[in-house]
Amino acid sequence: MEAATESFRLQAIAKRALEAQRDATERELLDHRTNTERRVAEQTEQLQLEAAALREARDKAEDADRAKSEFLAMMSHEIRTPLNGMLGLMHALSEDPLSSRQAERAKAARASGQNLLQILNDILDYSKMQHGGLELVALPFSLHTLARDVLALIRPGAEAKGLRLLLDCPDDLVDVLQGDVAKLRQILFNLLSNALKFTDRGEVVLRLRATALGPALHRVTFEISDTGRGVSEAAKARIFEAFEQEDTTTSARYGGTGLGLAISKRFADALGASLTLESTKGVGSVFALTLDLAEGEAAALAGVEDAEPMAPAAVPLSVLVVEDNDINQMVAQGYLERMGHGCLCVSDAETALELLARQDFDVVLMDVKLPGIDGLEATRRIRASSDPGIAALPVIGLSAHVMEDQIAGHLDAGMSGFVAKPVAPERLARALEAVSRGARGQVFPSPRMPVSAAHARVAVMRLALARDRADFGAEGSERIARLFVDRIEQEQWALEAALEAGQAEALRDVAHRMKGTVGNYDQADARALLERIETGAEDTAALVAQMAGITEAMQAAMQEALGAPPVTRRAV
Repeated sequence: MEAATESFRLQAIAKRALEAQRDATERELLDHRTNTERRVAEQTEQLQLEAAALREARDKAEDADRAKSEFLAMMSHEIRTPLNGMLGLMHALSEDPLSSRQAERAKAARASGQNLLQILNDILDYSKMQHGGLELVALPFSLHTLARDVLALIRPGAEAKGLRLLLDCPDDLVDVLQGDVAKLRQILFNLLSNALKFTDRGEVVLRLRATALGPALHRVTFEISDTGRGVSEAAKARIFEAFEQEDTTTSARYGGTGLGLAISKRFADALGASLTLESTKGVGSVFALTLDLAEGEAAALAGVEDAEPMAPAAVPLSVLVVEDNDINQMVAQGYLERMGHGCLCVSDAETALELLARQDFDVVLMDVKLPGIDGLEATRRIRASSDPGIAALPVIGLSAHVMEDQIAGHLDAGMSGFVAKPVAPERLARALEAVSRGARGQVFPSPRMPVSAAHARVAVMRLALARDRADFGAEGSERIARLFVDRIEQEQWALEAALEAGQAEALRDVAHRMKGTVGNYDQADARALLERIETGAEDTAALVAQMAGITEAMQAAMQEALGAPPVTRRAV
């Protein structure tokens, strides 16, 4: 009995010990869980605070980035406006009778202003690239023409320094290729400008080579060599970095921002090209740009069809032109008169409708977007006229709105046919012939405009002027061109005034008019920018400021294309 009691007692003691141990373990686990939960909560709270701080920092960085972009755009406008005036006055002053000392000072003042403009352009170009502003546009281009054109831009500077500027391009080298010729031109211009800057005697050579990689693929190498000062080994490693120059004396002696080569490297990377440098101090440098390019079609080289000769029309027509842009009026009138047609131009639909009620016309050329009653509503009113002759009158729509649904809307309004802006004379002639024989619903698209790359702007202007001289004669083409220079300045002022007044509709109207104006001279970059303004892009203020720079560049390019002493400036 005692043994059983003792055994029971020992079991009870063991049980209590186990329970105590279990309780201790549970308390320990509970404490551990509580501590873990507390630490997790603390860490979660810390992570949330850090995430919030990161979001705040990101938002601040994005706000600062946007503010910087807006500031740079506004700075471009604010600096360019007085700078444009200064350069213009310096140019005018240099035309006056001056003593040799005065002429030297005027020349130095102009050079200083031009250098400032170059620095401003470099900063803005690099800023745009930092914000992902690189967009590749592959078009057919002539390799030989590219080389000749870019050397033509550099030649005046080479001649001023007494340097030989040479082109080494084999006659049997492949010519028509497909690629972003605007960026290629920019790279070559920057590399040649760099070579010119650092070469005091001797020569600068642009050498072209190509190797066939397949039936329609070529590896093309552009080499720019000079007999200049060369680059040290230490400087080679950072030569393509932004704002880098070989040493402090480089900037002091030669000027510049150190951005030209950085921009070229970014462009080369975007094109999938390699850009390398070989240089010996005191001997010279060789920059090599190598990339693979597909062959292009020669027929599509300029992106336009060969212009058909403007033969006199078989049947002269009386044409009413309804167009609110006076440059476009002059162009249309010149085309029509060369075709042998008579024409009368008016600026609004109200006047046109009044004229139709009392005067006979064979055809109406109707701009779609007009002040007051637009071209579509005017066409509807013509079709609804109680006079059968007016109601049946052929109406050819003119517009830069060329999306399929937009054109369908023009035709649905009752237009007999449609010619896209910028108007090509051969397309207009075909449209007139079509509607005069009763055809309806035909669409005549505009030939695709060449891309107006920054350094090709003068060449584009000259091509457009040559086309206009053939159509309007030397005097007529020059009169239209000078009106173009004045008009784009007035329209830029109107853009800025509408923006400042917060008049969104007026801003869109001015952008539309200006788009038609610049389209007459194949300024594709300006048209694209104005299209964004017209469609209400969010960054309107920055776009208007950017347009100010392009406007100045177009004015300068036209003056140079007309043969006036050029004001050196580079388009944005």
